[in-house]
Amino acid sequence: MRHSKKGSLELSVNAIIVLVMAIAVLGLGLAFIRGALTRGQEQVFKAIDNAELDNPASADHPAVIDKNVDAKIGVDSQIKMGVYNSATETKTGVEPSLGDCIGTDATGLPVTLAANTDVAMSGGSQDVPGGSARAYQGLIKPLQTANTKPGTYICTVTFTGLDNPPPSAQFTLHVSN
Repeated sequence: MRHSKKGSLELSVNAIIVLVMAIAVLGLGLAFIRGALTRGQEQVFKAIDNAELDNPASADHPAVIDKNVDAKIGVDSQIKMGVYNSATETKTGVEPSLGDCIGTDATGLPVTLAANTDVAMSGGSQDVPGGSARAYQGLIKPLQTANTKPGTYICTVTFTGLDNPPPSAQFTLHVSN
């Protein structure tokens, strides 16, 4: 009885071709799924970022910020802000800038806390595409100066790098020892 080796060789070649095609299709499928998940993850992070704000920035409210911030003298406190770019083009280097804070100290006397002298804020810089909003997470710190006293102050934040006039928002800063 003779066995034909030609049939076994044909089966082996067919098996290799099917295996190579299966690996190629699997690779393409995995690449597609990975790309879809990455795009979905970026959208989720953006939604979470905007959702963290109590009142996200929009065309009607182009600048938003936490309404009340509690801070101790010499200690960084977290502050959340958002800005909306109403222009059609992307604005680069948009960043929040703190103005003077005006209020009264614990005894009721009027006090002005000068920006960058008595109180400092950092929020970073971002590119804001046209017709979209971006959120910022920053730090505010009443500095240890002779003028910085416990009390309640109204502060203004302006977002530089956007159209004139740049959007701004106010918040209440409660300073304690």
